[in-house]
Order: sequence, then C-alpha cells, then structure tokens
Amino acid sequence: MSKNFDEWKDELMPALESKAEEWQFLGYEKVTVEDVWQCVTVKWQKDIKRGDLEEPFRVHRLIGDVFSLKSSEYMNFLTIEAYKAPNYFEKEAEGAFSLDDFNVEDFSKK
Repeated sequence: MSKNFDEWKDELMPALESKAEEWQFLGYEKVTVEDVWQCVTVKWQKDIKRGDLEEPFRVHRLIGDVFSLKSSEYMNFLTIEAYKAPNYFEKEAEGAFSLDDFNVEDFSKK
C-alpha cells in the first residue's frame, strides 16, 4: 500500500493554505502550509495503520481531513515532533552540575 501522499499535495493546496491561514488568524502566526501538510500526512499514516484509510484515496476524504484538523491536533503533532528531535544540549548535560556539587549549608545561611 502506497503511503506517498505527495502526489496529492498540489491538488490539496487550496485547503492547506486555508487551514494555515485559519490557524494564523487564531494566533499561531508561525504555522506554514508545510506544517499543515506534515501534520495531516502523519494523521493519514496513522489512519492507514488502523485501517481507516485505504487506497484508492478519495480527494473529498483528504480535503475533509485537512479542513477538520483542529489546532490542538497541530500542537500535539508539534510536541511529539519536538520529542523526536535530537537533543542539542546532551553534551552540555554531561558536564552539568548535580546537587552533590553544592554545599546546601551555603544556601541556608542568612
């Protein structure tokens, strides 16, 4: 089963642009069409795994999915993606302080 939705991107562009503008109007100024696209394709991949979406894909179903995306789903998507991202501070954390490095009595003096 093909999981490549890129062939639908051009056809869905008006819906993607509309959803991005909607979220920008709601205060998510930095959301882009690409963000909406990635969010909805992740949703479709999950739908395929559950058996809720099958080929041949129907354009009305895909457009409906774009228009029905909620901003909370987008925020959940961003949060999950942030957890998947590399930890850029990992090397700094190796040399981080621990509580054992401090003398607690120094902090309790008045």
